Amino acid sequence: MSWIRNACLLLTCFICANLSSYAQIDTDFWFAAPDITSAGGRDVPVYLRITSFNEASTVTISQPAGGGLPVQTINLLPNSSATVNLTPWLSSIECTANTIQGRGIRINSTSQISAYYEVNNNGLNPEFFVLKGRNALGNQFFISSQNFGSNSTTVTPSPFSSFTITASEDNTNVTIVPSKAIVGRSAGVPFTITLNRGQSYSAVAVSNAGNQHLDGSTINSTKPIAVILADDFMTTPGQPCADLIGDQTIPVSVIGTEYIATKGYLFGSIEKLFIMATANATTIRKDGIVVATINTGQTFVTDLTNTSTYIQASSPVYVYQLSGIGCEYGSAILPPINCTGSLSTTFAKGTSRSIYLNAFVRSGGENFFRVNGNANVIRSTDFTPVPGTSNQWLSASVLLNLNIPLDSPVTITNSRTFFHLGVLAGNDREGTAYGFFSSFNNNYANATTPTPLVCDGGIIELKADTLLTATYSWTGPAGFTSNLQNPVINNATPVNAGKYYLTVTLPGCGNQLDSVTIGIGGVKRATVNEIICEGDDYDGYTASGTYIDTLQTSLGCDSIRTLNLTVLARSNFNTTQVICEGQSVYGYTSSGIYIDTLVAANGCDSIRTLDLTVLPRGRSTLRQTICIGQSYLGYTIAGTYRDTLVAANGCDSIRTLILTVDVPATPNLGPDRELCNGDTIQLFPGNYTTYLWQDNSTNSTYIASQGGNYSVTVGNACGTASDNVNIRVVDCVVVFPNAFTPNGDGRNDLFKILNAFNLKDYSLMIFNRWGQMVYSTTDFTQGWNGEIKGQPQNPDTFVYYCRYTKDGKSIFTKGSFVLIR
Repeated sequence: MSWIRNACLLLTCFICANLSSYAQIDTDFWFAAPDITSAGGRDVPVYLRITSFNEASTVTISQPAGGGLPVQTINLLPNSSATVNLTPWLSSIECTANTIQGRGIRINSTSQISAYYEVNNNGLNPEFFVLKGRNALGNQFFISSQNFGSNSTTVTPSPFSSFTITASEDNTNVTIVPSKAIVGRSAGVPFTITLNRGQSYSAVAVSNAGNQHLDGSTINSTKPIAVILADDFMTTPGQPCADLIGDQTIPVSVIGTEYIATKGYLFGSIEKLFIMATANATTIRKDGIVVATINTGQTFVTDLTNTSTYIQASSPVYVYQLSGIGCEYGSAILPPINCTGSLSTTFAKGTSRSIYLNAFVRSGGENFFRVNGNANVIRSTDFTPVPGTSNQWLSASVLLNLNIPLDSPVTITNSRTFFHLGVLAGNDREGTAYGFFSSFNNNYANATTPTPLVCDGGIIELKADTLLTATYSWTGPAGFTSNLQNPVINNATPVNAGKYYLTVTLPGCGNQLDSVTIGIGGVKRATVNEIICEGDDYDGYTASGTYIDTLQTSLGCDSIRTLNLTVLARSNFNTTQVICEGQSVYGYTSSGIYIDTLVAANGCDSIRTLDLTVLPRGRSTLRQTICIGQSYLGYTIAGTYRDTLVAANGCDSIRTLILTVDVPATPNLGPDRELCNGDTIQLFPGNYTTYLWQDNSTNSTYIASQGGNYSVTVGNACGTASDNVNIRVVDCVVVFPNAFTPNGDGRNDLFKILNAFNLKDYSLMIFNRWGQMVYSTTDFTQGWNGEIKGQPQNPDTFVYYCRYTKDGKSIFTKGSFVLIR
């Protein structure tokens, strides 16, 4: 999301809404990432935001078709969130136009989670794509998108609109009819592709123009697929902004005939609804008034001028909203309102910029909202009637004004009825994100119990979610029936065990069923026959016999166990051994008492005790240095010599002689040389026993930093010898090379400053021919390796700017150089 003026980009630091939300609740999610323009880094970073609910979750992220993304496993505590950075694998997840690839991503969890995909959260082109789980999978889709704004033509690579398909099963035949020309395909000409599980296909428009977007395209498949919509770096007539917008769309089986849209905060009249028909002669009503009749695949566009708008259709339609703040855009597929929504939704606050909560609810539910338990954020007085609904629906757009720390959860609940929640986050200059985090489905029957297992004579508690105007009916084992919302069964017996069925009736929505299973723990009797070995125990018993115990389970239900225990004897023996150092008995080489268990045929192992004494051998080590031509103990050649000397106890002694033979000393400090002013050089004459330098120091090396004559006298077993060297200090000029060759041969692999000594306030920046900065550093010992984001660059000419302070003088220099490969 960016600001464009006179075709120049004003780059501004932007932190987008970083949302981790209880959105579409599920355990399985599929999607494939669209290809977003990389101009100015507008396609990175990319994240998956994942949130758990009341149970711990192990989440696996994978590409089932082997696209190159390593499998990621995330362990989540209950009611917690995790962010997975997918940026390092961007080239393995973004999908190429008109190409079948293995880049579909699956997110699978051991318990219910929510998830969404986020692009460029801190950049100028952010958006999040709320993933809808099973609600996103289907066999028939119409592509609904905006056709008012065009994709910007001011950046390279050019951005385009697209839809990207992922298959969830093997051998999925997908037939696509593009409404406008896409890369590699003509408008209106059907074509069929076959995708295996996890494979993806991206349809990308060939034109940037809004009237050439892909709304009205159709997709039909033989097995369930998921579809992502993307409208990259979109701008509208007369406005200076451009944004990535998009969402994960829904199949025809999930869309409806009634919708509510809450107006955002865009300038002027650019906030719009795009309504697409899936049947001929579909009548559209806006706020109760007929405004259009459209046919299959046609889109009716209407401005959002009221704070909220009610849409009715005679047949199921898609409704796509273009919203935002100022002229920064966001978009979302709207959820149908009939019998859908959530009782609770949660997201983590990830930005210090404005966050608006756009909520709508049936009349009577406006008094029961809580935000992090606070009743003063979404208040009943914030709601106004939705036009055309006879005051049956209310809507509100509320600025989140709680002092909630970043990365902390924001939880919105309603204790009486379902609601829908859209989150609009950002500002009017740097970016906006928009998405719905309430449920698109109508699963309002929820049977639960705090007593899934009870003891004989205990209490069974059955519970159902509280819903405004709902009625409840329970049936179960032993002829149980109840019209209470939360019935209780006292003095439960085994005949009460089994499945209990809940029917919830909601006016206008019909009946829904759910069930919960109850287990009854009676008195259990068990006989256990066990054999153990002497020295072991079974539940504390160590002798053969029959034992009867009454055991209590975690539920407090008693069980009676009869234990028939047999104890088998073990055999034991002892041995004593004396050996010399260096020998072993049974693998042991040190004095001590060793107890080993030896496997027996009856399963009861034998015990062997070894009392071992190890007599020492005499050992000595001599180190001697002689001069060439001399001898020691008869040896004249350098080496290690071992001699065995006979001892009285039978354990012979071993003498080791380490003999070094020196040659006369010939120290070498090298030729006379020059030294750059401020630099140092290390002098080393060779390896000897003693060293004496001209200043009476005795180290093996000497660090020279000034001009003059340096001398050293060295010594070894053969005597002493001397050498000297003259060093002259000169002023060296600080320079940059005009070329470098980063080919890994260890020579000239880095572009860096030369003769750099005692530099301060150092700053080096390198730019390519398009003015993009490719490298910078403040360390004069470091240099550029010819790569950008890990990718080797082609041979080219680059420009550098450098500032530094030397000897108290501030210096600026610039120039160009050539990268050669």
